[in-house]
Formats: sequence, C-alpha cells, structure tokens
Amino acid sequence: MENKEVPESKGSKLFMFSPNKDTYIAIFTEILMIILYFSTTNLLSLSNNTVIPFLIFGILTNLVLNVLFPTWWIVFHRGESLSELGISKDRILLNIVISIGFSIFTAFPVILQISQIENGIAHLVYNGIILWEPFFVYCWLQLRYEKAFGIIPGILLTGLSFMAYHIGTFYFENLLILLFWGLIFAIIFHFIKNIIVLWPLTWSFSSSLGTLMGNMVFSWDLVFLWSIILGIQIAFIIFAYTYSNQKNFKK
Repeated sequence: MENKEVPESKGSKLFMFSPNKDTYIAIFTEILMIILYFSTTNLLSLSNNTVIPFLIFGILTNLVLNVLFPTWWIVFHRGESLSELGISKDRILLNIVISIGFSIFTAFPVILQISQIENGIAHLVYNGIILWEPFFVYCWLQLRYEKAFGIIPGILLTGLSFMAYHIGTFYFENLLILLFWGLIFAIIFHFIKNIIVLWPLTWSFSSSLGTLMGNMVFSWDLVFLWSIILGIQIAFIIFAYTYSNQKNFKK
C-alpha cells in the first residue's frame, strides 16, 4: 500500500508545483469524465431511461469513476482518512448554515422555473441526490489540484474542470456561467473543505438551475435509479470510514 507523504513546497502555498501520482490520476479521471459525459449526453439519451445510458453514465461514470474509485484510492490505496476527500465532522453546523443561506438565495429563481415544467419536484430532488458531481469536482479534483499546484491554480483548475465536461452539451455563454459558479463553489470549498457545504441542499438548488439551463429535465424514474446509486455510494463511504477507523485503532 502506498502511503508516502509528499513534501510541502518551500514557496507560497498560493502557487506551487509539486504534482505526484495522485495529481496524474485525478487529471486522468477528469479526462475520462469529459469523454463519458459527452458520450452520454450527445450520443445517448437519458430521457428514454434505456439500459445503456444508465450503465455508462450511472454505473460506470457516476458510481465508479466519480465516487467509488476516488474513495478507494484515498482510503484503501493511500491509507489516508476520509478528511482527504472533504468528509469530516468538523464545523458541521457552520456548513449547514452556509448551505441553507445559499439555498435561500437561489430558491426563488429555482421555484419559479420548476413550477413551469413537468416533474419539477422530481427535477429538484434528482439534483439533490447526485452526490457524484460535488464529490468528484471538489472533494476529489480540487483537493488534489491544490496539493499539487497551490490554492489559486487549484481553484482555477477546479472551475475549468467543472466547465470542461459540459463542453459539447451547453452553449458557450452557458459554459461561462458554469465556469463562474464552478469557481465560486471552489472558493467556498477551499475555506470549508467539507462536502456538507455543497451537498445535498446547495447542490439541489444550484444544479437544478444549471441543468435547466442545459435543457435537461429529470423524472421520478431517474430519481429512483440515482437513489440506488446514492445508496451504494454512501454504503461504500461508510465501509471506507469503518476500515480507516479499524486500521487506526490497530496502530
């Protein structure tokens, strides 16, 4: 099991250059994400609820690539704790307060838009159960970027990574909006470093606006399928937490 500490850069933590295997693995997963997201949204169709899109985007991408693999890599391969993935009990109340505040800020435009579409509530719920996106972009990519390149490049790369896998699905001006919000969330996450500040409440409202901007509307069928994915993701994270605690206890 690999568990080597990477020496801190002697320069400013705002900018540094210390990439390692974690960095290259993170970049590789982002490249895979771009390919798989484009393939699903452009070559296949989630709206028909067919088996192939679910297997490719739901199982292979959202379940394995976005959550299970990063968790396995950090906890089982690297032997590190879940705090390296932004999963921590620290400042839970602060995270909840910030998340509620942001959700209130975005509630009016979200409610206005979902009230005009069929399955509006299902759309809101679906965006609230997609743990994969904030987990992959911020807990996995951003924390690896910041360790390798420093705070400012890490935040910029995170925003660009969030935007990048939407290329080919969203119009150019909408991609700029995604970049803007990707950077805003990256700044927030840099200071908090806890998934609770982004998920589930914040992401339910913000992602609902983003997906509607991309002309995506989700049904109760997709809520059911992605609830299964969420259940497996949470179960694996709990298993990883138990494994990590038992390992530390034996030391």
